Parts: sequence; structure tokens; C-alpha cells
Amino acid sequence: MGYINLAVIFIIVVLVPLTLTIFNLIHLVRPAKKFLPRRILTELGTIFGGGMLTCLLLSFADVTSADWTTVLANRQTHSPIAPEQMPTSIAILVLAVSGYFVLRFVRLEKMPPLLAATAIGAMYMGVIWWGVFVYQLSLSSIVIPIAFYFFNLCLIVAAVVRDVVKAWQTIDEKKMPEQKLGGRRPWTNRLRHFLYSSHNWPWLGAVA
Repeated sequence: MGYINLAVIFIIVVLVPLTLTIFNLIHLVRPAKKFLPRRILTELGTIFGGGMLTCLLLSFADVTSADWTTVLANRQTHSPIAPEQMPTSIAILVLAVSGYFVLRFVRLEKMPPLLAATAIGAMYMGVIWWGVFVYQLSLSSIVIPIAFYFFNLCLIVAAVVRDVVKAWQTIDEKKMPEQKLGGRRPWTNRLRHFLYSSHNWPWLGAVA
């Protein structure tokens, strides 16, 4: 029975994350020309599966709920999230996941450019949050698998942003010239052209 338990732990903690990482790397290097359900399933499995695995690891690790001002013993680790900051953390993660769903499941033709940039910014916030979370656990024994999960999130965000930028360029090329005009005033046209240029979305998301 002990070997079976070890095999299950190995599959859940090592084999599955490693397989998902390989797929995410392939998806980043080889962009898809169309919507592929298996790619979306890989990303969803990584996001939610990795989140559940993180919660599972935290429940078994030496991470306490104590604040950083509390003196701990042995290899105990302070709480990576201050209790009073938990609602803010949950809100950031919900926004990040919402941004992912918007960019992956909402038709880009129906999406205002500012919404796309905002969704990208929401994903950026989620990645930054996870980066800080990993740093807070740098002295914990579970930091390696959680850092692995953070790496996969970076791969997914990079792939989503790349796909959205390229997809919008294809849509924009099909539009008639009169459809690209934003108004009668030159500054309005320049602003519209700036927002509708998907090359600006990745950095607009950083300041959104």
C-alpha cells in the first residue's frame, strides 16, 4: 500500500505538472492558427489543477498562519498572505482568472480594445501576485513545486497575449478602411488607431 501511495503522489506532484509544462511550452513556441479545445483544456488544467495542488501542499507543509512579526520555531514558515489582505488577494486572483476567460472565450470581433488591454492587465496582476507568493515561500520546503506552477502561469499568460495580438491583427486586416476611422477629428482618429493597434495591448495592460 505504501508503494501505491508513493506512486500516486509522484503522479500528482511530479508527472502531471511536468506533462502540463511540456504542453504549455509547446503551445507557446508553436502558436495555433485556430481555436484548439485541447490547448484550452491544458491551460485550464494547469490553472485550476495547479491551484488545488498548491492548496494541498500548503495544508501539509510547515506554513503557519502566523504573521511576520511572530517568532517561529524550527522550519516553520510565516503565512505568505497577511490575514487582513486575504480579501484583496482573492479579488486579484478572481480578476486574473476572469481576464483569462475573457480573452480565451469572448469573440475578439465583439470585444472593445480597451477591454482586451484591461483583461491582459488583470492577468498580469495575477502573475505578479503569484510571484510575490512564491517569494514569500522561498524558505519553505514546498517552494519548488509552487514556483513550477508560477512558471506555467507565465507561459500561459505569454501564450494568451501572443494569440490575442495576432488574432486581432488578422481581424484588423479584413476591415474596410472606412471601418478603421474613429471620427471626424484627427486626434480622435489617432486615438482610435492607437487603441486598435494590438501591438500596444501588452504594455497597455501593464498600466491599465
